[in-house]
Amino acid sequence: MGDIVKTGLRLFMITAVAAFALGLTNAATASRIEEQAIIARIEAKSQVLPQALDFQKLDIKEYNDLHPMVLEVHEGIANGQSEGYTFRVLSRGFAQMELYVGIDASGRISGVNVVYQRETPGLGTRATATAYTGQFEGKQTQSIFDLVKAKPAVNEIQAISGATISSAAVVNAVNAAIEFYALLIKEGEHNR
Repeated sequence: MGDIVKTGLRLFMITAVAAFALGLTNAATASRIEEQAIIARIEAKSQVLPQALDFQKLDIKEYNDLHPMVLEVHEGIANGQSEGYTFRVLSRGFAQMELYVGIDASGRISGVNVVYQRETPGLGTRATATAYTGQFEGKQTQSIFDLVKAKPAVNEIQAISGATISSAAVVNAVNAAIEFYALLIKEGEHNR
């Protein structure tokens, strides 16, 4: 019985020291990790709305119930003029995806950037590649996009064969940004 207690105490001490070391490591690196996340978000906004030099975060609390997929909206500014908006959106394919969608001042998609995903490697991840997300660029946002398997028309996006769920997740995220953009434009016209 005494050996079991000694072994148990040794194991407890080892795990306590390991937990303490992990806690110290986490405390030491947490601020650095957060800094890197902030830098990545700034870079993502710049990629989807490259003409903007500065980004001002908008208060979107009143819209949260209408569009829960949209986490953040920033207005892109250059030389005192609005260049459009960036939308940070969560969508779901096989797993959760985080995207940035840019809509320029003329109401066109200026970029789509998937910043986080855990889709099936080699299949679902193709929906996050520029070859797929580039289909959105330059398209008008007067209506939402439909996902099709054949050659796409004006407001249609061609799905990736074998990755329809991942393709749809990107389309759903872009559509959420378009709907939110329509609310911002309507609100802006109302406040004039």
